[in-house]
Amino acid sequence: MVKIVALFCVLSTNFLTNAQVDTIKCEESFTYFDTLLGKNLIVIWETPPSLKECSQKYVDKLEKFARKQINYEYILIDMIIDSEGVPICFRFKQEIEQVIRVKLTDKLKLLRFKPALIHDKRVESIYTIKI
Repeated sequence: MVKIVALFCVLSTNFLTNAQVDTIKCEESFTYFDTLLGKNLIVIWETPPSLKECSQKYVDKLEKFARKQINYEYILIDMIIDSEGVPICFRFKQEIEQVIRVKLTDKLKLLRFKPALIHDKRVESIYTIKI
């Protein structure tokens, strides 16, 4: 029994540590792009990230879900897109209930992008989606 409790404590600690590291990495990534881009609409990639056609069906579902759940006309969400085209971090521009935020985030994780390119190399990027 003691071994099970000890194992649970170790796993819980690892989970919390990883969650904190991920949160810190997301904050650092958003701070980096905020500093780099500022308030300007500039492109820093030779090829900016773009939504893959196969993800359009998820965007349509997101829009329908958002319209039912929130009072805003639309929601702006910043996403950090990794070098494989997978969204890894999310920042909502409007205040949204935590339950709705979690559901939207789960749906946003299904999106896939053509990653941004610099000198033909895939790089991490930021993408703002309006739903």
